Amino acid sequence: MGEQVESELISINNALEALHQDVVGNGKNALIIMANHGQNVSYEYVLEIDPDYLFVIDRAAVTGGSVAAEQVLDNEMISMTQAYQNDKIVYLNSQLWYVASGGITGTNMMIEEVHAAIK
Repeated sequence: MGEQVESELISINNALEALHQDVVGNGKNALIIMANHGQNVSYEYVLEIDPDYLFVIDRAAVTGGSVAAEQVLDNEMISMTQAYQNDKIVYLNSQLWYVASGGITGTNMMIEEVHAAIK
């Protein structure tokens, strides 16, 4: 059992390294935000970072919140970012990232989701 876990952890590490190399190789930057939960991130901050990719975890999608992330991000400041202008705002699978996160399988799925978005 220990060898299998070690193998899976090596696989996760390799996947993260491949993702990192793809991002660095592209000269891009990214920002992940959780809409409607966690630490507040201002629109000004997002604009200052001006991410090439904006990854969004929409808490309202899994908790039944009243304001969806798309509504929160539908504003003039976000529309001035590279992510918005190049259609690179990626709404991540909220069920996976918010509810079912953790574990080897879930971690691999998260990495794959981000990696697929940047290719």
